[in-house]
Amino acid sequence: MKIGRFPSGTDDAVERLAALIRDAGIRAEATADIRTDIWGKTLYTCALNPLGALMNVPYGVLADPHAWAVVTAIVEEAYRVAEAEGVALPPWETPAAYLEYLRTAQLPATAAHHLSMLQDIAGGRKTEIDFMNGAVAALAERHGIGAPYNTCIAELIRFRERL
Repeated sequence: MKIGRFPSGTDDAVERLAALIRDAGIRAEATADIRTDIWGKTLYTCALNPLGALMNVPYGVLADPHAWAVVTAIVEEAYRVAEAEGVALPPWETPAAYLEYLRTAQLPATAAHHLSMLQDIAGGRKTEIDFMNGAVAALAERHGIGAPYNTCIAELIRFRERL
């Protein structure tokens, strides 16, 4: 878990909170660039969670070339939106660099992951889609950028929530 002042910075209170959380046995780290960290997490969740929920598959199955084409488009759109928001996404300078990291590191580490979004849908609960792909789509619209994959996946999840 990363903790910081939004949009950037840290201070003694943030450091103390991170230490308190660590003392409780939870990994926590103070960060001076929480906005970038949030976007890094957003890339991962937007790319995998809703598609896995719609298809009712664990993350590892999304390496299939047909699914990966959708994952790629979602990430590329999110990068354009992050750039429009003025957010750099180090250490991945390009969508291709992040996608390689996702494919070779993150996806294998979470290949059998049980998706929280799928659990929400199965339990008849509202998902967090509006804070993921829905937020990317809304920011894209604000900047006049097309984000059809993020928009589509958000709408499909919203539809699925209603079934």
